[in-house]
Amino acid sequence: MRILENATTEYSPGGDFAASAVRVQLTDAQQALVDAIRSHTETTCLQNSTSSYFLQELSPIRQNLMDWIAFSEQETVLELGGKTGILTKCLCGRCKTVTSIVTSEPDAYVNAVRNDGSENLRIWLSGNRHTQNHPRENAKCFDTVTLVGADAALYQGIFSHTDPPTATVPKSEPTAISDAAPQPQRQYGQLLALAHDCLKPGGRLILAINNRLGIQYWSGKTDVCSPALFSSIQGDTEGATEYCFSKKQLSSMLEKTGFEAVQFYYPVPDYRYPTQIFSDAYLPQVGDIRPTSTHYDDVRYQLFDEKKAFDSLCADGLFDQFANSFLVLCEKGGEQK
Repeated sequence: MRILENATTEYSPGGDFAASAVRVQLTDAQQALVDAIRSHTETTCLQNSTSSYFLQELSPIRQNLMDWIAFSEQETVLELGGKTGILTKCLCGRCKTVTSIVTSEPDAYVNAVRNDGSENLRIWLSGNRHTQNHPRENAKCFDTVTLVGADAALYQGIFSHTDPPTATVPKSEPTAISDAAPQPQRQYGQLLALAHDCLKPGGRLILAINNRLGIQYWSGKTDVCSPALFSSIQGDTEGATEYCFSKKQLSSMLEKTGFEAVQFYYPVPDYRYPTQIFSDAYLPQVGDIRPTSTHYDDVRYQLFDEKKAFDSLCADGLFDQFANSFLVLCEKGGEQK
């Protein structure tokens, strides 16, 4: 494994990497996570902690999102937003190479510790002025790009010192998200364009994102776009720290960026802790949705019974519009495959 730090310095586990821990500033929670990973006591840490941080970083449920997707041993993967590497680990065990873009040094460090021994992994720490190792310089290099739970920090980390890309698509199609679109749509559209640029012809994008019209937000969960209730439902997304879009919005952005063969899947309760995944080929029927009232990461209102609401939506054929999250698989279009 290699870590490309500021796109100029390389260090590896056990050598310079170990020494670098002196200057990587970890929070108490991050240090506890590193200690648990190194001592192979992740399960004990997860069982004994009441912190949502450790659930997010250690729960094996997280990998349900990727475990069912087929990968080739010859597949090259670019992971946009690898963070602390819980899904990176899933990819490293199944693909030829994984390049993980991380936006903070502590996350890069935790990712490296978690995936120590994965010789097919490279970690790129974004947010630097050196563009020779920027993912944009690796156009058409990857079989698959993953974009799971993208946020504004990822956008800023990748594009703060470079010009955002515009995907190359057929002349009959728009080439970018309109400049008149709200800021979150423009930024996410540029991340999609970057993914498009980095894919080989016929390559695939795997993305996961929250639905701004998800039933959890109607019920009283504070959404990812704003600490205010109902902000994304009302379209108040300016200054959002994490992106979330409706199915119609997301479909439009993918089409405008040049992606084809778009397949929507619906993780339940959401993409972070999926215990069920439905598709357009098999949408849930009344009674299929398991109770979704457990919320681990915040204190929230629950204004109605979400399971009953889902049953009503399923009966009326509206589940896909109000699912809490989307998992999307699509292909790079506009070129000969």
